[in-house]
Order: sequence, then C-alpha cells, then structure tokens
Amino acid sequence: MSIALFLLGAHLFRAGVFQPEGARIRKRLLVIGFAVAAPIDLILGMVGGDLILVTRYGTAPLVSLGILALVAEFYAHRPAPGFVARRFAEVGRMALSCYILQNLVTGFLCFGWGLGLGLVSANARVPFTAGIYVLVCALMLCVAHLWLRRFDRGPVEWLWNLSYRALTRRGGR
Repeated sequence: MSIALFLLGAHLFRAGVFQPEGARIRKRLLVIGFAVAAPIDLILGMVGGDLILVTRYGTAPLVSLGILALVAEFYAHRPAPGFVARRFAEVGRMALSCYILQNLVTGFLCFGWGLGLGLVSANARVPFTAGIYVLVCALMLCVAHLWLRRFDRGPVEWLWNLSYRALTRRGGR
C-alpha cells in the first residue's frame, strides 16, 4: 500500500497537483476524498466489525487524497510560505524523527502498555481517533519548531547523517 500511494503521489506531483494550473485535479480529488470516501469511511468506522480492511485499504487512502488536495489548494495560490507553511516545513525537515515520535506518543496514549485510551467504546472510536490525530499533529508541529530553533536537524536525522558519513568514509579507503 505504501509503495502504491508513493507512486500515486509522484504521479500527482508530475501532473501538477501542487501548481496553480492543477485546479481541476485538486477539485476531483476533493470530491473523491471528502464527498465520497469520507462519509463512507465515517459510517464504516461507526459500524465497526469486520469492515476494518475496507476502511484501511479502501476509503482511508481516498480520504488522504482529499486532504492532499485541500492542502495543495490552500498553498497553490500563496506567493510566499506563511506561518503554518513554515511549521509544516519544519516537520518535513525532521520527518523521520517526527514519524517515530508520533508512533511512540500514540502508542503510549492508545495501547495497554501506556494509558490504554484506545479501549473506548465503538461509538466513540471515530471522534476519539480524530481528537488524538489533531493532538498528535499539534504536538509534532510544536516539537519540530522548538527542536529546530536549537539544532540543524532532528535527532534521528542527525544519527542517520552520522552513520552515513561513517560508512562513506570507510568505503572510500
């Protein structure tokens, strides 16, 4: 699934979805993501049961395309990055660190080895998940901003760079 979404993203990038001229593509993705897939995903999420595979591999990727189109539409007509764009760019500069941290934070919040908040009733699962998502996104934006005020790159990116330099030094001898 990850490779398929990566390839789709690369195709959309080449098709100009992030350019002002890509308005038609963005409009289609918004309709598919929010008018079609999001309501289906919401209903299936509330119903629960054995439909988790449909939401995970069917509707959720389509909703993500709608979110992509919404963000692309927002930034397609802006001449310079504003406050929000700079915060997202900071998360991008330390994407691997933020990815690992978000998994640790959500694991701690939701699973039994942490607070176990994920054991909410089926009726509350969708709004709870949305709330946790917003909370974790806000946390990542804050952490990235504060970290990059002091350091050049994220901690995992720093280790990655250090190991890469060590490997290339060894390989060149």
